[in-house]
Amino acid sequence: MFVMFLAIVVPATAPGAPASGATRAAVPRCRWGNLDLGLGEPTGGGLSSASPRGYTVLVVNVGPTTCGVGGFPTQVELSNPLGRPFHVSVRRRATTLFAEPRATTVILGPGRVASFGFSYSYRRPVPSSVSSSCLASELDVRLPAPGSALYSDFWSVSIDVCATSGVLEVTPLERGAVPAP
Repeated sequence: MFVMFLAIVVPATAPGAPASGATRAAVPRCRWGNLDLGLGEPTGGGLSSASPRGYTVLVVNVGPTTCGVGGFPTQVELSNPLGRPFHVSVRRRATTLFAEPRATTVILGPGRVASFGFSYSYRRPVPSSVSSSCLASELDVRLPAPGSALYSDFWSVSIDVCATSGVLEVTPLERGAVPAP
């Protein structure tokens, strides 16, 4: 399995902290072109197939100015190796992997980081070889940012969508490189 991870150098000040004197009211919304996303290593799983599994998605302001982004991802889509999307139910809730903080606007100065969690559980044992009709090999994410309908970030994953019963959970964006456990 090939998983991309964006390495980020985080400044010593509080992650996601606004630039000096910035307030939510005075900060424009982040444009998609000023955000860079990275997919963390898979987490969870444990010894049981029913144990939650998931990923942290990092969001970095690569633009020159402070901006705000918040809420939940507007799209979390899984596709098969031919690029055909699976019909999945995306639920906005906490899991044992990630808490569910209140959805707020996160103020990101240049180079600052926010994140959200996306998780799933296998509702039945996963066979040793997954049928190609059930294998999701690509994850597509969009955020609530102007221009996001024009851009997508894709990553390689390996998820048996049939074993998840087609259910994914996502948390809202929050400050910092790791969603709250």
